Amino acid sequence: MHERPRTPDDKNGESRPETLSRREFLIHSGRALFLGVLSASIVGSELRHALAAEVKEGDSLPEGLRRLRKETLTAYEEQFAFHITRNDGSSGWENGWGESGGTTAMISLDSVDEIIAQKPRQLLIAHTHPVVGAYYARVISSEESKRIRESENPHLSIPPSFQDIMSAVGFEARYSNTETKIENAAIDPWGVWKFEVDAGHPFAHDVLKRKQALESGVRKLDANKSVERFKSNDGDFFALPPATKEEFLLVLETRALGTIDEEARAIVGETLTLLRDFEIRYKKTFDALNTRALEYMKKSALEAPREEDAATMAKEYAALGAHVSFTPFHAIESSR
Repeated sequence: MHERPRTPDDKNGESRPETLSRREFLIHSGRALFLGVLSASIVGSELRHALAAEVKEGDSLPEGLRRLRKETLTAYEEQFAFHITRNDGSSGWENGWGESGGTTAMISLDSVDEIIAQKPRQLLIAHTHPVVGAYYARVISSEESKRIRESENPHLSIPPSFQDIMSAVGFEARYSNTETKIENAAIDPWGVWKFEVDAGHPFAHDVLKRKQALESGVRKLDANKSVERFKSNDGDFFALPPATKEEFLLVLETRALGTIDEEARAIVGETLTLLRDFEIRYKKTFDALNTRALEYMKKSALEAPREEDAATMAKEYAALGAHVSFTPFHAIESSR
């Protein structure tokens, strides 16, 4: 497990790095990286812990969302929770479990599978976009971070990330044949972003193709004797960091190509080439969405955004086959 990142107003005075790579930006801008959706890993029971401990089972939907809003101001990593609507009309919240690192967190699909097995009518998979993520993405300063976190009416708005949409594609594919309607939500200090994806869109197809390539490559490596030393005592590549299969491949490429055999090197190279082809194909789309999101976040940090601004931001996701909507907390409060 990694220590939480610290801002300059923390006691130890440690500050953020001066520069961030694009991958680091993804991590710190509210990325929802679900194990199994992008990496097909499963978190072992020894790594389980609640990622949204403040949400109570008996909370109403608005009450749970308000608790998650508080988490965006106080927590140093993403928090996850599920709102479950049962077939008898009753509903309630349940915490997710998984592994955290940096400002992002990874939730195991086991926790989702356990709920789906109960055949609820609807499942809202909610996660937070904490203020500290915007700080580490260099959207806001330390002073702005502190001001927002101490505000009685915070209005920083952090829309869904590229990875959030990829995760939603994974959920849609995994649970499309179940009786449960899946919804996705990202909670920021100002309100709630809900998003769903079109399973027939080319982007959804390419995301799943990317996932299959990653899983296939790692299965082949699993049978290769020259990578045995990278496994843990229980035979699992991923019981210890790096926690994702993609990170594992990158480690092999950058640090261990000289210690694995020719077959393993070919598998690593072919798999990473397929993953990079996906990145190249969607680079312009990603860059355009990323630029627009940064502008939106920076503006929202300075002044309360208009709902029209959020609606305009939401339309940007159509290029990914995603339908995104936003509801500010003042509207959620007035609907109680």
